[in-house]
This record gives sequence, structure tokens and C-alpha cells, in this order.
Amino acid sequence: MANPFLPGWEYIPDGEPRVFGDRVYIYGSHDNAGSDSFCDYKLKVWSAPVNDLNNWVCHGDIFHTRPDRDHPSDTDWTDYPLYAPDVVEKDGKYYLYCYILWNKGCVAVSDKPEGPFRLLSKYKYDLSDNLVEDGVFVDPGVLVDDDGRVYIYCGYKKSYMAELKSNMYEVISDSYIPDIIPADENDEKGFFEACSMRKVGDTYYLIYSPNKGNRLEYMTSDSPRGPFTYRGTIVEPGKNSPWRDRSVEENLELFEQMRDGKFKEGEKTLRAKIDMAHPNINMRDPAMYRILHIPHHRQGTKWCIYPMYDFAHPLQDSFEGITHSLCSLEYDNHRILYDWFIENCEMKHVPHQYEFGRLNITNTIMSKRYIRALVDSGKVMGYDDPRMPTLCGLRRRGYTPDSIRNFILSTGLSRVNSTVEAESLEEELRNDQKLLATRPNAIINPVKVVIDNYPEDKVEYLDCPNNQENPDSIKNFEKITRSKDEQRSSDPMINAEYERKSKEGNVYKIITGSIASLKQIIRICDFAIGNEDLYFNTSYWENLKYNAQEALNLLDREPINNDPNYANNFSNTK
Repeated sequence: MANPFLPGWEYIPDGEPRVFGDRVYIYGSHDNAGSDSFCDYKLKVWSAPVNDLNNWVCHGDIFHTRPDRDHPSDTDWTDYPLYAPDVVEKDGKYYLYCYILWNKGCVAVSDKPEGPFRLLSKYKYDLSDNLVEDGVFVDPGVLVDDDGRVYIYCGYKKSYMAELKSNMYEVISDSYIPDIIPADENDEKGFFEACSMRKVGDTYYLIYSPNKGNRLEYMTSDSPRGPFTYRGTIVEPGKNSPWRDRSVEENLELFEQMRDGKFKEGEKTLRAKIDMAHPNINMRDPAMYRILHIPHHRQGTKWCIYPMYDFAHPLQDSFEGITHSLCSLEYDNHRILYDWFIENCEMKHVPHQYEFGRLNITNTIMSKRYIRALVDSGKVMGYDDPRMPTLCGLRRRGYTPDSIRNFILSTGLSRVNSTVEAESLEEELRNDQKLLATRPNAIINPVKVVIDNYPEDKVEYLDCPNNQENPDSIKNFEKITRSKDEQRSSDPMINAEYERKSKEGNVYKIITGSIASLKQIIRICDFAIGNEDLYFNTSYWENLKYNAQEALNLLDREPINNDPNYANNFSNTK
């Protein structure tokens, strides 16, 4: 049957909904009216505002296994139909996971949730083919966890999962887990197909189609790797834990034992007793503490219980006197739990949570995980490396507080995730400094020349404004026109030819004309680089006797290609 929200003529079998920004996107194959085929050879996407699910927009086709009039095929190894896909967002990129009938699946990438998507790679793995259905990865459901780790859940009549590398398409060795949901054919609630993983608060929800019935079932876990516990259907009240009605005294005793390290990871969890029938799944007895036997960077092994984010976040805000707790959009439906903990823990100070769209900057690594990976791997000079988007890095690059503040204000406050060109940030710095900063000349890799047609002891000075837009700012430019063995830039005002080779092997030759005075330049130099002549109407030069020599670190933004493994693509160049 047609999706009840979409137009009556549209069919999106196995449509996968995702929320990006303030819109709901549905990704799926496209059934043609009157066709006896279940799916098509292209995927398409529809979207609608979160608050208006009757106002849908079709964004068209986003991926193809066969060419049509307007699009070439995106796959060169198959032309079979496309079935249930999934799409996730990570670090400003959107990744499409394609299920191709009876053929090896693949991953595609786009800068926008509505596509179109371009092929990134087929799945890569070192597992036995029969474990992953010959690389088909049927009905993939993908989760990007809060720590940046990526998990894929798949299966038809049997379920399995694995963790993916940061390139988003290669399975990590030894991460494969079979039968994450029991697939007993005699069990009506057993797994049939269609894994969809969601994380709500600190709880992982694995949604699937059961052997019988027309309602999706779901299981939960405190870990993305399970084990998972059956909870019911997504449209019915959740199933109470058998230990939900323990006494306060027994819970306190067990909690102390958790703190003392008497239980294994996942063996015990402390949950808030709220409402398993609440329409917001965040309120269905969320986890508050879990066991992790890992050293803490401050406490060492003293503690093995850790508070969950949804529990710690509001209490910490209250302790610190926070008034406006700013979160990205994925925490919008967590606000009710935020308020519940503040109220029921009887906190004296009451903070409030506000959500906004995340701002990405092109060609800039914004993820704290990758920034730390760059520092730990030694690919940058530290957190204050001028290429880093940290405050100390921006400061070393010359950014002022006003320029950063003006950049943020210029982008506006939005509830939509957005990406801004890095040049916009640079423009705000120029606007902030153009009337204030002095502008000295710095010459890199100068050519040594000697002027032999000008009086040796004569010195001429010229005054020029530091900034044409600020004529009150005057700077004296000292022009020394004669000095034996002086180091100069590629200055043309000489009667000679000077030549040298660059590190890359290119030959730089200065072919000069004659002059009578600095104010009467009649010819500017010609540069010959290899066999190509380059002509410039401006040259920069300094006198060795009166200038200062400084060491320069020449750092530029690093090009980031489609491979999301940013840390490996970053070079430590100066």
C-alpha cells in the first residue's frame, strides 16, 4: 500500500525515514504504477518539514544501477534493482548504503541529505562470503554513535552486525556478531528482516520485521553490540523489566555493588523509573548508570560506574549555574527528559535546554575525535596548530575575537544543519583587520641581486598609506637602491639577468631593464619558469642591510577528499 503521508500515486517500498535538520527524509526504491516488480533500478528521496508531514517534496532520483535519459549508471558491476537503503550523516557528509538484489552492495556519499549521491566504494571485508550474504548486506541499517564509531546491522531470516572503519565501507576485522536477534521460525516475534538501529538517549533501539504480524518490533540494549532485550512493538507500550519493582533498599545495595566492581560490564544497569508507555521513548525508563571497567583519565580505576549523558547533562548544568544549555538538534526530543531529571532531583537552580542547527565549515575538520587523532598521531604541531579550528589555533592564525564573533553572527541562528564556505570566515577576519593592521612586506625565497647603475650611497624614501581605505594610517617605506652583495627579492630594477632553480627544479630567471629613478620605472621584470614565461606588473624587494630576517611556517588549509578518514589524509607540512 502507498505511504499514507505521500501522494497517493507514490510508492516507496521499504522506505527508510531519517531526520536531518528540521526535515524528515524518506529514502527508498521507486515502484512504478502497474508494474509487477517490487522495486526499481533507482533510489529516490522525499522530504517534509518535521512539523508538517502533509507537505512533501520529491527531490528526484539519487542513485542508479541502470542508465536512463538523464543519468548514467552509478554501478559498473551490476544492473540489478535497488532495495531498502539507509542514509546516515557523519562530519557534514551523508552516506547512502545500498542494498542491491543478489549483488554486492555499496556505499555512496553526498554533501546534502537530498543527494544526488556518488559512489564511494563497494563493501570491503575479510570475512567468509556466506557470513555477509556474498557481500550483499541485506537491508542495511547503520548507526553513527556519539563517539564516532559506525555500526551496520543487516540480515534476511538471520541477523548480524559489524563495525565499520572510519572510511564508512570497510568492515573491521573480528567485529562481526551473528544472530543479534533470534531468528526462530516458530517464534512469531523472531527476526525476519529489515534492521533499523536508533539511539535514543543512552539506549540503543534495534527495530525489525518479525516472522508474523504487520507491526515492527523492537529490542533495546545499553551497548550497540548488544545483547538486546525484547521490548514489544513501536506503537504499543514498552515491556516492563522484570526487576522494575525492586525495593529502594535492594536497588541501593545493588548500586553499591556496581560501584565496588562486583559485576561485569552489562550485567547491571541503574534506570530511572518513569513510564514504559510514554509516547516519547526517551521517557521509557532511561538508563542512568552503567558499568565500564576502563581506567578514567583522572580517577584511574577507582570508579567503574559511569553516568549516562542524559542523566549527567542536566545535573551538571544545574551545579554550574548554567542558564542556557545549547545542544544540537538531535537532542530536541531529549529536552523532556532533561526537565524531568531537573525536577525530580529537586535541583535548586533550573537551567533550560535550547537546540540549534550544527554549523559545518568547508575543508575544515570540526569533529573533536578527528582533531584529537591529528594531535595524537603527530600530524599537526598540537591543538594550537594554525590549521586547527580550535580557539588557540585560530589565535595563532591571526583571528581576533571580533572576527570570530562576526562570523557566527553572519551565519545566523538556525534549526537547520548547514555548511558555510571557509572563505566566509576569512572574509570576516579581513573586514575586521583591514583598517587596523599594519602591512609589512615579507619576501619568501628571495633572489640575490646587485644594482650597479645607481649611486652607491644614495637612499630614497617614499611615503605611502598603510591602507587606502584609511588614509590617516601612513607608513614609511624605505627604498635602498644600492648595496654591494645585498639580498633582494625578484626585483627588476637592474641591468642584468639572474637565474636560479627552485626546489621543484623550475628555473626562475629575472630579465631586467634599466631605470633612472625609483619614480621612473620604465620596465618590470619577466619571469621564465621552465619554458613558460610569466609576466608581472608588481615586484617586491627589500634591502638586506635594513630588513629583518624571520622564520616563517607556511601552512595552508589541507585538502580533504571524499575519504572520511581525515586523520590519514592530513599531512604535517610547513
